Amino acid sequence: MLMKKLVTLILVLAGIVGTASAGTEITVYYAIPTSVTGYDNVKLNVNHRGWGDASGDWWQSFSMSKTSKTYFGKYIYSCTYDSPYNGVGVMQIQLYNGESQVSLVTPFACTESNKFLKGDDFNGKMWEHDNSDGKWRSYNYDKTVTIHCKKTASWTPTKCHNYFNDGVTGDVPETSFPGNGTSQSTLNSDWYDYTITGRPCTTAIMNNGYSGTGNQSGKISIGDEKEYWVTYDGSTTTCETTPPASFSYSRDVTSGNFGTICLPYAATVEGATIYEISSAIKNGSGELAGINLSETASLTAGVAYIFKATSSTLTATLSGNYTDATAGNYMVGNLSPANLNVPLEKYVVSGNKIHKVIGGGSGVTVGQYRGYLDLSTLEATSARGLNFISLEGETTGIDAVKQEVKTNGVFFNLAGQRVAQPTKGLYIVNGKKVIMK
Repeated sequence: MLMKKLVTLILVLAGIVGTASAGTEITVYYAIPTSVTGYDNVKLNVNHRGWGDASGDWWQSFSMSKTSKTYFGKYIYSCTYDSPYNGVGVMQIQLYNGESQVSLVTPFACTESNKFLKGDDFNGKMWEHDNSDGKWRSYNYDKTVTIHCKKTASWTPTKCHNYFNDGVTGDVPETSFPGNGTSQSTLNSDWYDYTITGRPCTTAIMNNGYSGTGNQSGKISIGDEKEYWVTYDGSTTTCETTPPASFSYSRDVTSGNFGTICLPYAATVEGATIYEISSAIKNGSGELAGINLSETASLTAGVAYIFKATSSTLTATLSGNYTDATAGNYMVGNLSPANLNVPLEKYVVSGNKIHKVIGGGSGVTVGQYRGYLDLSTLEATSARGLNFISLEGETTGIDAVKQEVKTNGVFFNLAGQRVAQPTKGLYIVNGKKVIMK
């Protein structure tokens, strides 16, 4: 039988008085146990600004929609509405059977001390039916959280064990103890990654090995951040929401060679000079002859760049938040482990030249953390700058352009394939083109 319970939910934007501001979109969620029956619709009743406030005391009613998700045996309803004050005065969540109200849910009492609350206290969060602790739950569904855990010589995390809070019994471990597997980071092999998707996780622990409670780090608190950086020295666990100063990406390169780079974090680079594309060079016939480059101090997250190696190793120190690949700098980057196909009429950097991709071949691709050039909107000039890469004709078969070729006397064809017994033709040897006659 459904309990009738009268409580009052007070939600008002803190300290704002006077004329209403432009509307702010507010989304709230409400979790109702599946055992609750006797209703067929749920409403959100909002009194903007608050009882007795000089700016007015007016109500709006909104229908809440049942989502496809549940939270520990509770149906989840949602509602998005436009609030003129980035908050409300009084919020009531009501269960109805037809036109008759059968329940009114109220987490907060109406007092002068808590009359004005910030919209962030409830926007995008979930209130649980019959919950009495006066707190909104973080609603992490449709979010992806990644935990990065530092690899050590004696303790390599291979599993992540999650705890989820149901609001009643506290932390509840997932049933697949000791947890789900981590994956070695493609950015830095000293780190392991674990991704949580579509669950409101509150805490987690990393496991060293596949079983046993003794091989675990301390609890990691998980909230609304997208990433967590965890280190464990065998006794102490630390957890940060931004990459540590030591987090970096490295690549073997050949000094003096050009290449491309695209990383999901902002970065500063050692061992190479980073360039933006500044202009196109055209010959007397109006055809592309090359591109001018301008030096830049750092990488923007998700944007591809051209670099020229100054040592045998390129090292990028990463910072900021993860960002998906974004078209910019007249380039398109690839962050996926799968090779990215380069469209026709675009360009790749290979053998210290740029090559235009045309049809008829086996296709041209770029590997992870690389990029290709889209020069269709690049402004043209006739003046060659100090930093210049020339055009090396057209190509149909420079497959998997991943990095500068370090051959040490070994022969490669123009497709990047090693050739044991070269015959007549054009080859790459020690990063340079050689004609065998």
